[in-house]
Amino acid sequence: MKKLLLRITIVGLFLIGYGKQAQSCISDTITSITVTINYETFFQTPCTYVANIEIRLGNLSLMTESPGKVCACALAFGNFYDSVIFIAFVDAGTNNPYQGFAAFNEELASNTAWDSDQPGFGGWSGYVASVVNAGLVATDPVEMVIRAAASSSNLLAWQDSSNCVTSAIYDIVPQTSVATDEWIPASSSLGNTHQKVRTLNTSVTYQTKTASYFTALDNDILPNIPLVGIAIRPKPIEFSVVPNPFSNSMTVTVSTGQQISGYQIHDLGGKVVRSESGLNENVLTIERGALPVGMYFLELSSDETVLGRQKIVIQ
Repeated sequence: MKKLLLRITIVGLFLIGYGKQAQSCISDTITSITVTINYETFFQTPCTYVANIEIRLGNLSLMTESPGKVCACALAFGNFYDSVIFIAFVDAGTNNPYQGFAAFNEELASNTAWDSDQPGFGGWSGYVASVVNAGLVATDPVEMVIRAAASSSNLLAWQDSSNCVTSAIYDIVPQTSVATDEWIPASSSLGNTHQKVRTLNTSVTYQTKTASYFTALDNDILPNIPLVGIAIRPKPIEFSVVPNPFSNSMTVTVSTGQQISGYQIHDLGGKVVRSESGLNENVLTIERGALPVGMYFLELSSDETVLGRQKIVIQ
């Protein structure tokens, strides 16, 4: 994923700005959104810097959309963050992924489309997600979570200080902008439907969090984002993956001792990149093989019944 800019401009599925009309996943009738910045700090002589960061946008309103619609989200960032770890919509007030969106996956063609449609923001990094399961419902309250990691080479200060020579997070956020649109896969273009751009310079709340907060956030959201066309099963069976992250191989054990008859590994866009069936194992070792470094979802099955799904990371 690309580096986030000083001016984290977020063009996504919900915002307000310079619009052309039609449907596009997030309503354009929103008059204001709430912005919460959660961040972890660390000290490195002579300054306190920001490490993990979560940008949570609230008071969003969906548009009613059927499964199959594709929604566009883009970010124009500078070098204050190493990466966007994930983008997700959650049920308002929770870390429960909204089940109408599949995972947001980086889409290189949308970078060019956003640069053409909204120039002057320093370059866009685009993401798209399919509408899945029962679709989007206009009355469902949601929030958008943008999860990023700070850069070790271009540090972002916790607050303005004579000891710090870098910009502070309180200075950067008011320069941040947000926007959204529909994505047309057939033409690799934006739908220009209710397209929005908004600067996050009002109603911003800053909150310092611990490393454990971000661990819980990742564990709550990432494994439970719907894959394309795959709903979350209630009460999945827990299983362990050791080690995780891994480099060469991982060992999978189901807590109930059930037999594993097969598995699938999906990338963040829902594509199956590895699968195996016809197994009869209590403990399963899966080799990395040629899978690239990155984040995936491992889904286990037993006699064609899905046991559960878990995030795995190859490093």
